Amino acid sequence: MLCVRLSSLVLVSVCSRVEARVEATCRLSSEEVRGYAKEGDILIGGIFAVHLPDFTPISFVTKPSWVGRKTFSLQSYQWLQAMVFAVEEINRSPTLLPNVTLGFRIHDSCMMMKPVLEGTFWMLSERKLPIPNYRCLDKKPLAGIVGDTISLHSVQMARVLGLYRYPQISYFSTSPLLSDRQHFPSFFRTIPSDDFQAQGLGQLVIHFGWTWVGILATDNDYGQHGVQILQQELVKAGACIAFTEYIRNIYAEKNAQLLAKAIRGSSANAIIFFSSDILLIPLMDELVGENMTRRIWIASEAWSTSPLLSVEKYSSILSGSIGFAIHSGDIPGFKEHFTSIHPSVSPEDIFMKEFWENNFNCKWQEETPPQISWNYSTKYCLENDQLDISKTFYSDLVVPRVTYNVYSAVYALAVSLHDLYSCRARQGPFYHGTCADILAFQPWQLLHYVRNVRSRKEAGSELTFDAGGNPQTQYDIVNWQPGIDGTLKQVIVGRYKGNAPARNRSLHLSAVVLASLVTGKLLSKGSPSAVFCVCLALQEKFLMQPTLLNVPSAPGMRGQTPSRTDASQRL
Repeated sequence: MLCVRLSSLVLVSVCSRVEARVEATCRLSSEEVRGYAKEGDILIGGIFAVHLPDFTPISFVTKPSWVGRKTFSLQSYQWLQAMVFAVEEINRSPTLLPNVTLGFRIHDSCMMMKPVLEGTFWMLSERKLPIPNYRCLDKKPLAGIVGDTISLHSVQMARVLGLYRYPQISYFSTSPLLSDRQHFPSFFRTIPSDDFQAQGLGQLVIHFGWTWVGILATDNDYGQHGVQILQQELVKAGACIAFTEYIRNIYAEKNAQLLAKAIRGSSANAIIFFSSDILLIPLMDELVGENMTRRIWIASEAWSTSPLLSVEKYSSILSGSIGFAIHSGDIPGFKEHFTSIHPSVSPEDIFMKEFWENNFNCKWQEETPPQISWNYSTKYCLENDQLDISKTFYSDLVVPRVTYNVYSAVYALAVSLHDLYSCRARQGPFYHGTCADILAFQPWQLLHYVRNVRSRKEAGSELTFDAGGNPQTQYDIVNWQPGIDGTLKQVIVGRYKGNAPARNRSLHLSAVVLASLVTGKLLSKGSPSAVFCVCLALQEKFLMQPTLLNVPSAPGMRGQTPSRTDASQRL
């Protein structure tokens, strides 16, 4: 087993010698990194937040304890399994990478920065105790890393991976910052940038004639940048913003009360939420308590298909909502794969037993403390337990969205590897027409193929990246409609394509149920817009003629300054 210095890619020593030299001088303090590993000729890395953080106060007196492994994420585990399924499907393919076996290294980020970077260095160095800037391997090149979810984490990963030109493909990071090729030369994603979403939400609002709207957004990069683009798009289309407020996770209940007051005091009946679902829960609880039903809520992709908000508790508030959702795709065979997984089948999956316990609310009997012979209050896991994917938190299996993005990311790397593998001598893209060796390529050589990939998956759909590493922009437009069980269902009622120049962007809608304002009526494309007067500088526009939606007119005249009930617009 040899150790390669990543910065120069020059063979320097045997791994054990490097470790001895590091031990003799100074050594970085680090935890031993564990993950789900499967061997292969070429490795693909994956970063998933299998556990959600459970923060505890830091005393600054003792070493902080490992605090990120408390809450198991059933949803993230589905995404992890999409990567496993894609690798297994590719390995079975007789036409894609024939005679080459893919393996993987999957690490749990716990949705925290420290594990994200530890996992990244683990994959780069191939050591349980990572050695920065070195890769210890036995002729098993790392093709790239799929991940992460949070944009901030992907930024830090991209800064490291970009140094060595390792391809990184995120399935859920939407920050426009990551499209900057100067700072992130090897970053790609299978989810569109927030720039395109904000533009599309603005067009959706104008499509229905809602030119008098409020905006609520999270007080972070995601929300602040979304607000900026939304405001530009709405003003350009001739709309006005009634208010702009930010959702804060500090003193969440107090903040929710203030936000509810702003909504209640505004005459705007269409409110855009640029937020994640978790941060919306305190506000939704407040709105339910106030029975604030006569509003249209417009959702960003971060909560538009949320299982947390689809419960019966919020149906009176959110029924009739409309928004953008991550484009869904078909993954033939994945549901069958997921329902067939079992700890006895994949013992190397270090997360599966915990998944089983959380899904079935049981404990594996062998993990019972030896001094306890039997606990009658404990439900033990059974070998014949069967997964029920009809449960709410398996919605991404029924209509794959982020799951599909993970699947697409793995295929993008695999097809790029296949293109590298298929290179003909003296016709290659490198110096003097040379090709790369499929079992000994350099990261920058594969990066060339990822930039130019045209990935066609088993289902027939195609993936390409633009100059900024973004996929073709397409969103599903979903409408929240009540189901027979009292929960809310997200029904796909349209599509939005937004990569094209502005004149070629398309928004297609079928009938939409807007029960919050018009009970029992349907709205479709072509709804008449309201007639508004012109705003002066730092002034708001007021409704002069009601629309089909019977939105109540705001009192005021042309050129009137904003009232206290509608906060001044921040343009």
